[in-house]
Amino acid sequence: MTLFLRLLDERDKASALQSAISAMREGKTDTRFFQVEPEDFRKVLGAPFAYWVSEKVREIFKRLPAFESAGRTVRSGIR
Repeated sequence: MTLFLRLLDERDKASALQSAISAMREGKTDTRFFQVEPEDFRKVLGAPFAYWVSEKVREIFKRLPAFESAGRTVRSGIR
């Protein structure tokens, strides 16, 4: 299991990181913490590094067929 900290929305990243690490050391929960098995990224096509996506969403990618299967085609724009 790997721990990720999401600080993208924080203005003062240094303080936010320090606060998150302190919370982690004290055993507190924090909405900025994400624990993910690195192998789980392979459940999503192309294996994006989306650690904030829930296990439930990753399982959907694994369980359902790719959209561009069974004769379907994805296009962008007007055709």
